[in-house]
Amino acid sequence: MDKIQIVDDYGDQAARTGIKDGASTKVLNITTKRDKSVGTIAKVVSQEGNNNRYNEQISVQNINANRVVNLSGNLLSTVNGIASSSLTSSSAPTLTSAPFNPGGSNYSAAAIGSSAPGTTHSGSPTFSYTDNWGSKLVATGSYVYNFNNTNSNSQNYGQINSSIGKSDFKNNNTVESNSKGHAVKYQLEYNIDKTDYIQFNPVYSYNTSFINNNILTNLQPHVNLYLWFNDTVCSRF
Repeated sequence: MDKIQIVDDYGDQAARTGIKDGASTKVLNITTKRDKSVGTIAKVVSQEGNNNRYNEQISVQNINANRVVNLSGNLLSTVNGIASSSLTSSSAPTLTSAPFNPGGSNYSAAAIGSSAPGTTHSGSPTFSYTDNWGSKLVATGSYVYNFNNTNSNSQNYGQINSSIGKSDFKNNNTVESNSKGHAVKYQLEYNIDKTDYIQFNPVYSYNTSFINNNILTNLQPHVNLYLWFNDTVCSRF
């Protein structure tokens, strides 16, 4: 190490202008010798679980004096879980047309079950670079790509009690959601003197998303059939 300092940091602007504004932060500043600031640091994390769940992370950083190149990324697969069993008026189909509901749309639902298993796959590789181009020019850049793919399937089933009897229903809902994004950031800073500088910051981002939602409803009313003989009920199906 070249030197170790404990300094009061007021931010980059205060370091340039000498004007201190706001509260400071205690910072431990360690300066290594120039010929020793060379090396590569790597970190790998791998976590595996059942149901195809995993969490993979990697980070590699190469340091050569003022030049720092960093490559990092993660891949994640999770299970979304199971939804609670519940029903609202929007969950069950409403009987509105003859012959199933000639008396109106009043109903109640019972014996409801639901489940919503699904998976989410996501990742975000990142590349960043910084270096001093001469004594007055500092270049910093980064590129980030991210994606998120979610697939889920839910089922709602139960029974509707209407004015003309009971009906069984079953809803199948399949949702597929995919999103992707790119982000490029670059900063070029030219230091005119200790207090004056020119900074150029171009930024580009591009994002896309896709959602596909399929719903299938199956409604089976209970039909009562009466056979009459001499005004007496004979049988019921």
